Amino acid sequence: MIELMADDEEVIDRAVNLRMLIAEKDPEADEDAVDENGRVFSRWERDERNKPPKELDEDEEEDPDAPEPPKPLKEDQLFLRICDEKDNFIQELDYYTTIERPAFDDFIQLLYNHTYIKIDVAGMTPDEITETVKFRVKSNESAPNRPIAKQIEDGGDYKSLLTEGIETEEGHLARQWSLWRQTDPVALFKGIVLKGLPEFAADYANNVFVFANEENMKEFLALPKAYLKCAPEMPPNYRTMMFGPSGSGVKTQAQMLSQFYNWKIIDFDKIVQNKLAAVMELVEKPPNNVRTDGPCMVSLSQEELEAIKDGKKFESWKFIPWILEYMGIPLAVRPPPPPAAPVNEEELSE
Repeated sequence: MIELMADDEEVIDRAVNLRMLIAEKDPEADEDAVDENGRVFSRWERDERNKPPKELDEDEEEDPDAPEPPKPLKEDQLFLRICDEKDNFIQELDYYTTIERPAFDDFIQLLYNHTYIKIDVAGMTPDEITETVKFRVKSNESAPNRPIAKQIEDGGDYKSLLTEGIETEEGHLARQWSLWRQTDPVALFKGIVLKGLPEFAADYANNVFVFANEENMKEFLALPKAYLKCAPEMPPNYRTMMFGPSGSGVKTQAQMLSQFYNWKIIDFDKIVQNKLAAVMELVEKPPNNVRTDGPCMVSLSQEELEAIKDGKKFESWKFIPWILEYMGIPLAVRPPPPPAAPVNEEELSE
């Protein structure tokens, strides 16, 4: 992407000096003019077209193969378009500044320094702009053909990591956070969620990565692509616990996390209440009867139920089987330990 920058006054000045050729209204217009009918010419182009032909030096000969110079433009064939009138163009410029430009900014932030060029064209002619662009898009022979992971020295804090060592005033883009944000990509690749620290930071393809320790950073610098093959996602065995008083928003936040990460919500209180209500409805209250020949029925004894009804203290660990049952984790009677080997007392010392 090449962005040509100029202040609003210069942009307006260029626009109000554009003129469209309407040669078909002139019955004496030549064929060249008719072919260019409807073309828009800038002030610079009109000046170039209307310059007198260059005089040859005494020792110069006219090139017979040289193309014929274009005919001068007649001012009475050129008209100002309605869209280029100053008042109309100011409205368009205001729309660009407030609506279109912010959308471009969001897009530009996803580019890298080698795919975005910003040029200040104030006072430049079209030829000068062309030469500048040709120079800027030339490949840098001293730069590597592929991005290389580099450590960001003296980043200080998270915010400074985006600009440290980059001259943003010269048209270069600031760095951006990678999809991993402040999570260590090496640790996440190994199934562990760790927050990266600004003192262990790296720049790769204009993206910032932070690591929990120096070892992880060095692993990334040696082979960054190995840790970026897949988009970041939570490890399948990741667990988090949320707790707080009623009305603090625990259930709302848990629901949002569940929707975002597709996590299963384990609501301890709700599971216990539902299971307890189901047990209370039973005519006969069975004791805990975990078995291996079919579905388990994890219950409470009559004494335990009476204690709960009376509001007595009750150990919460006794409900853990209900939680495991809800999660679909198989429950079974633990097999008895193997019999101890007989002891030969004759081999024992005093």
